[in-house]
Amino acid sequence: MRKFTAVLLSVLFLFTAALNGSINVLKAGAESLYIRKIVSVVYDDSGSMSYNGCSNWAYANYAMQAFCGLLNDEDKLFVTYMSSAGNYPNSYVPDEVDLSASGIQSSVNSIRDHFDDQGTPFWSLDIAYDKLRSVDDSNENTQYWLVVITDGNFAREGNIEVPEDDVNSKLASFSSSTMPNGSSPRITFLSIGEDIIKPKEDTANQRYVYSSAGANDIVKVMSEIADKVSGRSRLSPSDIVMKDPKTIEISSKIPLLNIAVLLQKTDAEIKSVKHSGGQKLEVTRQASLRYPEHFGSVTDKSLIGGTFQISDPSSDNIGTGTYTVEFSSDISLDNVVMMFEPALDIRMKYYKDGKEITDLSETKEGDKIEVGCGIYEIGTDNEISANLLPSDTVYGTFVKENGSVTASSNKSDMLLSGVGLHNTPTEITASVQIQGFLPITLSSGVFTPAKGVNYTVKVEPSSKMDFTLSELKNNTEKFVFTIYADGEKITKEQAESIVFEIQTDLAGSTRYEDDGTVSFTPGYRDPITSNPSGDVEIKGVVQGGNSASGKAYVKPAEYTAKAIVPEDNELIRADLGDNEKGVAFEFYAEGEKLSKEAVEILAPEFKMNSPYDEKLKLEVTYNLDGSVLCVPKNEGWAYFAAFAVPTGDLDITSETKFFSETGRLVIGKDLVRELIFNYLIPGFILFILLGEIFKKRFKYSAVVNYNHAKRVGGSINGPLNGWVTERMFTLSAFVPFRGDRKNINGVTFYANGRIGSRGSVFIKPKKGPQFIGEISGSLNRHRPVHFSSNNVSLIDKEDKTYVLTYDDQILTSGSANFSVCQIFIYTDKK
Repeated sequence: MRKFTAVLLSVLFLFTAALNGSINVLKAGAESLYIRKIVSVVYDDSGSMSYNGCSNWAYANYAMQAFCGLLNDEDKLFVTYMSSAGNYPNSYVPDEVDLSASGIQSSVNSIRDHFDDQGTPFWSLDIAYDKLRSVDDSNENTQYWLVVITDGNFAREGNIEVPEDDVNSKLASFSSSTMPNGSSPRITFLSIGEDIIKPKEDTANQRYVYSSAGANDIVKVMSEIADKVSGRSRLSPSDIVMKDPKTIEISSKIPLLNIAVLLQKTDAEIKSVKHSGGQKLEVTRQASLRYPEHFGSVTDKSLIGGTFQISDPSSDNIGTGTYTVEFSSDISLDNVVMMFEPALDIRMKYYKDGKEITDLSETKEGDKIEVGCGIYEIGTDNEISANLLPSDTVYGTFVKENGSVTASSNKSDMLLSGVGLHNTPTEITASVQIQGFLPITLSSGVFTPAKGVNYTVKVEPSSKMDFTLSELKNNTEKFVFTIYADGEKITKEQAESIVFEIQTDLAGSTRYEDDGTVSFTPGYRDPITSNPSGDVEIKGVVQGGNSASGKAYVKPAEYTAKAIVPEDNELIRADLGDNEKGVAFEFYAEGEKLSKEAVEILAPEFKMNSPYDEKLKLEVTYNLDGSVLCVPKNEGWAYFAAFAVPTGDLDITSETKFFSETGRLVIGKDLVRELIFNYLIPGFILFILLGEIFKKRFKYSAVVNYNHAKRVGGSINGPLNGWVTERMFTLSAFVPFRGDRKNINGVTFYANGRIGSRGSVFIKPKKGPQFIGEISGSLNRHRPVHFSSNNVSLIDKEDKTYVLTYDDQILTSGSANFSVCQIFIYTDKK
């Protein structure tokens, strides 16, 4: 049961913190994000909690102490004790708990001293609900909570048990009701024990139902309750480090308003708090928790602990960093739970055309603006990255016109681009919602962009003006644009204050005249090719998008080109790979040679005639003197790719929309010298190399030892003569593609396993070359000799040695016939 108590208290702390969203002390100059909670608890103090030595009453009492110690002084907490409600059904008033910093310890002591052992009246739900609804609060963010904790079934007068359907109907009626601030109450119902009523859950209406059969699963159930409500304000375990038995370190990447601590199973207190940045922190609120005692009832003396709140009385917040907390005695990290409240605000900026707007009242209808927001530590210029906030943080940036949202973003960058403004009441707002806290909000305030002016424009002359390029050099003729605001001609000062743009391909100068008109004088631009030709539009665009256009016709310059072909214009195909001979082009306008810059603007196209446009590559080089050299080249290997290039006329043409000019080169026939040295000799060398690479050959170390022996019956009697050794190297090794072969004493050996006809032996060793022994002539005058596999045997696999025998002649000695055998021993081991 002690384990049950400790866990219940830890989870109840989380549940209380979830209701709380955080622990907070309001400070001057700092706006708390804390969401106020009004909580009405139906607390089961009936006799079943303490009968027969049961200590559930002590656990529940201690849990209520912790609940009281962890709520904020802005909260409201009411407790409906079931026993008292049963004794005084018509007059009972729930106890209001003093949550102020000065009264919190007295409230905790009062709860600890409470004890009763009556029934579980059904009407206690109505008493607690009526009290909840009676608390007035106009803040729409305030949350109303009805919490029911019981270990038994409800009963009406006369101890008549209440059916489950009646409990469901009661809770449903509560959920559908409205609290003073217009919100609906949130209901959490926890049933403790077996075979008791478990009402229906309705999450859509924020009605949550949990059950626990006892100590074994109360931890899971209470954790679910805490997570359901919020639970997001707990410090991550990775942010808490145990330095020694009396000291822990807390880390936070965002600034905090305060830190709350719950200690269990110890009467230790916080001795000191140090900040890595040197900030002085203190315990500004605390309550001591202790097990209750009542004569004749079993309690649990391990129920001791305390609640503490850490803050800086002299500052709006606690800076980011590491906080070292020292306790008065040893503690266990398992018995410490910590929570926080962030200290953040939002700042917003507005931009138009890249410039910051400091006064939105100066905006006008038709303006397009960008909105940028940042999250900052309260009271500082330290911007906080959204990556440091919890992952479920909700962001919102909105533009409202007449109260309706016209543009929005829910991205963490909180940016809005291209926001068009209208002549209507407008408000820009931003919000950051960290779960369990009030949204951090910022508003631009309502502003109304000034009514837009309808600008129109006219141009004179309305007829087309003609120019030559030479006339543009000294031109004084103008296009004159007259601008009107709502039908009235504007002044020079007005014209200069609005957006007006000349859009044209012509060079020229723009001038604001004294009479309010805007003139445009077409001019000349160097080089000559950068000037447009033909019909050209001169368009004047006024703020708001209206426009008027004048027309000009620019007579095209007379462009010509000259192709310069080398005197020796013949190309040899074999030389096309590194060819440097080509056709050069020079370009002229009005008889004057164009510069390199002018030619690049003119952008002539260069191409070859068919089939050379597919066979060759044209290398184009723009020279500093304005000429362009076009050199045809073969991209492949000249010796072989040149065969694919036909002989004939190779025409290189330069084209623009103004002219076309062609220069001709000739692809000539190859001379005998080129044929020999460029094709035949390289081809022959390649033939020899390939033949030597792919031919079949004996290994350089291969040798054959041979001798004669006498065979009598199936036995061979020693050599008749001395052994003869011959290397297998032969001049046939230099013949391309033809496999090596050698005749030794009437037998021809072939390299790499060529299978001969009758009179040959095929040997294919597992390693080393293959060879064939073949009779080159009939050594036996009476009949041809045929070798079979029986004549060949592998005698040494390691040395790759093979033995070949055959009968050479049949002789007669006395009355016995015998044969003379030839023996060949082949090996290729080095």
